[in-house]
Amino acid sequence: MTPDGSFNATGEDIAFASGGESCAGWLYRPATDATVPLIVMAHGFSGVKEQGLAEIAERFRAAGFAVLVFDFRHFGASGGAPRGQLFPLDMVEDFRCAISWACHQPLVVPEGQPCVLPGAEAFAFFEAHKDSAPTWRNAITVESLEKVREFDSVSLVPMLAPTALLVVAAERDSLVPLDAVRSAAARADDAAAAGRGGRSRSSGSGPRWAGSDLTERAAAQAHF
Repeated sequence: MTPDGSFNATGEDIAFASGGESCAGWLYRPATDATVPLIVMAHGFSGVKEQGLAEIAERFRAAGFAVLVFDFRHFGASGGAPRGQLFPLDMVEDFRCAISWACHQPLVVPEGQPCVLPGAEAFAFFEAHKDSAPTWRNAITVESLEKVREFDSVSLVPMLAPTALLVVAAERDSLVPLDAVRSAAARADDAAAAGRGGRSRSSGSGPRWAGSDLTERAAAQAHF
């Protein structure tokens, strides 16, 4: 427990710079001296790390991963004014800086790259955890809404090809419907197929790989 009563279990307080501000986070180290893969996590929208991320990080840590959990600028324990300013591209930059910081930690597998696990939680979830997250506010700036509308991440999905891509989506997500996630993921398949001069085949369920080439699949499975 932290002094304010919130939960971070075995997380170690850390900080890294992003956009001239300091982002606060927790680093979870597995019980090993060996280098390990590292996962970077942060909430979506106005969420802060005390709202359920520690429990998830503990599960990853117990499975042998290192985990970095952090608050975006203008939220939680991180710096930045005005409070509650939600600019999606700034949040992307915070993730970049979090990944860069993580890559310089001795515990991280040197030839690997951390994976990013962001979360977009519903209002009911935030409300249920507000007592354990005293820095969370049910508010964002008006300008944030303009920046959110300007941010079009789906149009960038084809740029992921031909990198192996695993998409995990919730079947009953009322904010981002499953069909919308499948449609976005298909753009990466289409781009990969275009790059090979072939056609992409992928089912609507189960693992999704760009094409059906066995060599690509084996390489992707070895990577993950």
